[in-house]
Amino acid sequence: MKARGISKGGVGPKVLSKGWKMEGNPDQFKSWTFDLITAVGSVDLSLAKDVEDQLKARPKIETVDGVFQLPTDLPIDFNHAKYKGELYALIVGLNTGEAKCVVRGVSEKGWESDGFLALAMLQARYDANTAASLLQCVMEVVSPPTLKNHQGIIKGITEWEVRVDGLKMKHNEEMS
Repeated sequence: MKARGISKGGVGPKVLSKGWKMEGNPDQFKSWTFDLITAVGSVDLSLAKDVEDQLKARPKIETVDGVFQLPTDLPIDFNHAKYKGELYALIVGLNTGEAKCVVRGVSEKGWESDGFLALAMLQARYDANTAASLLQCVMEVVSPPTLKNHQGIIKGITEWEVRVDGLKMKHNEEMS
């Protein structure tokens, strides 16, 4: 069986809806990455896992002699070599406005078209781990929105659990 590429016959503009582009709003980033991982996973599960692992690891962008270096503790070498160009092309097509300028920075710096690098740059810009974002996550967990009636209890609990999980994943903090 011949493997499909993520942009050629696999995930591409026809597979993705038109409203799927990120414009540079930090509130869109988490949803955008979920959609990206899901779409890429429909073609290659190991690539989707590598993208997800990179987002969880939150690697620093490091270059040696002008070449992007993967963190040594992030085992994505095979998929990085195989898909970096296609992933870059896909990410370029899925961004507009300010977010596209961030991605375009990869080529403007003279670096090789690399989707993993573009994703790290987008994460650094739109999903930064700051004291303010930690405080916001903690406040969302300790003071969830009030429920209007008893019918919203299940939905409210589910949304609160997502916030607790988000606090753990993004900031490695657990509520006691």
